[in-house]
Formats: sequence, structure tokens, C-alpha cells
Amino acid sequence: MSLKIEKYDPEIHDEKVLAELVYLADEVVNNPTYDGKVKGIKVLRELIEREAGFLGPPYLNAMVYREKPVGIFAISKVKEKSDLESDFGLTLAKVMDIQKFIEKIPVLLKLSHLISGEMDKDGHYIFYLSVAPPFRGKGIGTKTLRYLDDKYGDLYLHVRKSNKKARSFYRSLGFRPISNNTVFLDGKKITNFLMEKKF
Repeated sequence: MSLKIEKYDPEIHDEKVLAELVYLADEVVNNPTYDGKVKGIKVLRELIEREAGFLGPPYLNAMVYREKPVGIFAISKVKEKSDLESDFGLTLAKVMDIQKFIEKIPVLLKLSHLISGEMDKDGHYIFYLSVAPPFRGKGIGTKTLRYLDDKYGDLYLHVRKSNKKARSFYRSLGFRPISNNTVFLDGKKITNFLMEKKF
């Protein structure tokens, strides 16, 4: 399969398609954050259009097959992670109705805790890695992570404990869990593992 990695470019890439892929990266977390898939994709599309934090260039990338985005990933240096998350949050406050954003602050604080942990500041953090369902199991995720490994070296990402398939996938590519965080979201216990791959 001939796969291209392209930096997000609003002149080339359809924000709605990319927003759907971002939403699919973790529906368990995105559903309560954005009150469902339809609203979530709408909000994420606007965040991408506004290039909010890690959802803008040069951090957001498309995995393209036959001129069609079939996956996305967002990556930055670990030392930029906090600033990008702050920019994302500030832009989210502008995109959402202010009352809705205020209601979501407890959820956003929990999510912030879920994606925290000790990381080497010179490493790179993967915010999102998502492949469209029809293209899963075809080596796209593997090729993308090998590309990231070759280009960036030390990598970090979070994955839900309950997502055994993803955890197994990352382990098969050399990632190992180094810590975990747990929150209760909509009455459900969610645990995230911070995983690393050292160069």
C-alpha cells in the first residue's frame, strides 16, 4: 500500500474528514467531552479550521492513500505539549457556547489528568493517531509509527487500559507502559497508560 504522510493543509485537506478521524481516535473520551459524535465532529472541525493548538500545522498530519485521508496523527515536542493544550483549551472556549464550556470544565480537567505523566522534554508526544475503520489492519498505523520513530526518536502516547487491541499494537512496535492515570467520566472508570518508545 502506497501511503503518503502530509502536513495538514487547509487548501488540500477536508476538515470534516479530519475531524471525524480525530473523533474516532477515542470515542469513549470524545463522546462525553463533546456531547456525542455529531456535535463532537462539528466542534472538532471548527477547532481544526482555527488551527487550535495541536490541531493545526505543523502538528496535525494526514495519512493519505490514493489522494484520500485515511488517518491522522498529531505530534509535538514534549516541551511544547502544555502550551499546545492551553491553546487548544482557549480556542475550545471560543468555539463552544460559554455556558457549555463552563459546564465542561470538570470533564476537561479530568481529561488533562488522563494525559499527564513524566516524559523526557526532548521526546515527542503523539496526541492522536487514528485510522479510518475500513483501512484498519492494513499496515497504515504500523507504517506511520515507523515513520515517526525514524523521524523523531523517543515517542510518548497515551492509550486506554480497556483498549487491549491498541495496547497490544503499540507493544508490538516497542512501546512500553511507564505510568497510568485513572478518572471517573460519566460514571465510568477510565484508566490511561502513558507509553514510551525509546530510540
